[in-house]
Amino acid sequence: MLLLALDDPHRKICTAIGMAVASIAVHDWPELWPDLLPFLLNLINNQANLNGVILGPLWNTFVSSLRVYEKAAIEGTEDSYDGRYDSDGSEKSLDSFVIQLFELMLTIVGNTRLRKVVGANIRELVNYTIAFLQMTEQQVHTWTVDANQFIADEDDATYSCRNSGQYLP
Repeated sequence: MLLLALDDPHRKICTAIGMAVASIAVHDWPELWPDLLPFLLNLINNQANLNGVILGPLWNTFVSSLRVYEKAAIEGTEDSYDGRYDSDGSEKSLDSFVIQLFELMLTIVGNTRLRKVVGANIRELVNYTIAFLQMTEQQVHTWTVDANQFIADEDDATYSCRNSGQYLP
């Protein structure tokens, strides 16, 4: 029911609901709220004015996730979800969350109706995206020991923040 109110005509209500959705999603997605991402993608593709409805809360999530990602992955503190999987067998980690954020942002960037909004903020988007592409502490250790592993990982078709983020800006 909360998601249905995201298209309320009052911008402040939409922003508040978007923030509530983002706060709940941190804990419930994907395990307890598997329909969230498909619903948001559908809303993005079908909504005419998304600036305050989805983009504001999504941008806040993107920016705040960078701080968490920098501490957990880049600086090498532990990801409390590392090695955990949901009921479908999908990895439940900070890395997989950031990859999903990149996919959602990529959908927004590719939407012709949002080209002006994205274009006006492209410098910030590029700066934050590059920050996510930094080598993690684990990658630094692995690649220092074996430089060939760097080449293999960069050419690998599997998803990582570095691989997913390079398609965004």
